[in-house]
Amino acid sequence: MQILYVAAAVFLVGALITIHEFGHFIVARFFGVTVKVFSIGFGKRLFGFEWRGTDYRVSSIPFGGYVRWVGADPYGDNGGDDEDWVDAKGSFIHKPAWQRLLILLAGPGTNLILPVVVFTALMFAGERQPRADVGRVEHDSVGQQLGVRPGDRIVEV
Repeated sequence: MQILYVAAAVFLVGALITIHEFGHFIVARFFGVTVKVFSIGFGKRLFGFEWRGTDYRVSSIPFGGYVRWVGADPYGDNGGDDEDWVDAKGSFIHKPAWQRLLILLAGPGTNLILPVVVFTALMFAGERQPRADVGRVEHDSVGQQLGVRPGDRIVEV
């Protein structure tokens, strides 16, 4: 049973990380920033696929994730994309400050929106309600005068 709890915790944390990183990703793409990597986990790439110029991957260290967009490192310290930040069209660093701020806030923002969506869906789904059967009828009550008897089912009000 303990393994199920661990598996559920890993799954839920992974889902939170994915939703957080997706927030950064979708807003960056909306503002035209070129996204090179969408990763769940850090470190060496385990598996994934490339689609529309983005490498979607699962990496070896499962504590977090990241979205790597063009122009996020104007000093070239990440070791290989020294020229990326020069591309003004799809570069993060060349976007207006308000767009960069929205891209950065989109991750935590999606984590704040998630519980609202989940709880709204749960509330719309509802919960089972007990059947509305009459248990007892008080003597000389309106119910008794109307002919309501124990065991009757109330189907409409």
